[in-house]
Amino acid sequence: MDMHASHRWISAFTLALVALSGTPAFAAGADGMICIAAFHVEAQVPGKIVIPEVNMSETTWPPSHDSKFKFSVDGRLRATVGNDEMGQISGLSTGRRVRIKVSLDGRPYEAFSLDLGKAPGHRICLWLYTDYWHWIDHGWDKSLGCKCH
Repeated sequence: MDMHASHRWISAFTLALVALSGTPAFAAGADGMICIAAFHVEAQVPGKIVIPEVNMSETTWPPSHDSKFKFSVDGRLRATVGNDEMGQISGLSTGRRVRIKVSLDGRPYEAFSLDLGKAPGHRICLWLYTDYWHWIDHGWDKSLGCKCH
C-alpha cells in the first residue's frame, strides 16, 4: 500500500467514526465542566401550614420535595439531580457554546447556551435561583453549593 492509499484509508476511517458517533473522533478542547449545586425543598408535614414558594417567573415553577431535574447537553442526557443532590458534568467542549436543556419532573423547564471556553478554568457552576426559578451561572462559589472538584 503506497503512502497516498494509506492516508485515504485513515481519512475514510476517521470519517466513518465521525458518522457513527455524531461527534469528532478526536475532539479537542473537551475539558469543560458544569457543576450543578444542590437545591433544597422542605418535605410537607401533615398538619403543618406551609407558605408556598414565591414564583416571580412566567415560564418556570418551583420544584417539589421529590422533584428531579434532568440536564441534557447538546441533546444528550448528562445529569439527573434530586432534592439535596449535586451534579457534575465533565468532558464538555470549550471550543464552542454548548446547549443545555433542563426538564423538571418530565416537563420541559428551560434551555440556554453556555460558553465554557470563556469561563474561568473552563468551569461553570449552576445553582437554582429561587423565587425566579432559573438555573443560573453565578460564578464558582462554594457558599452557593459549588463543591465539584
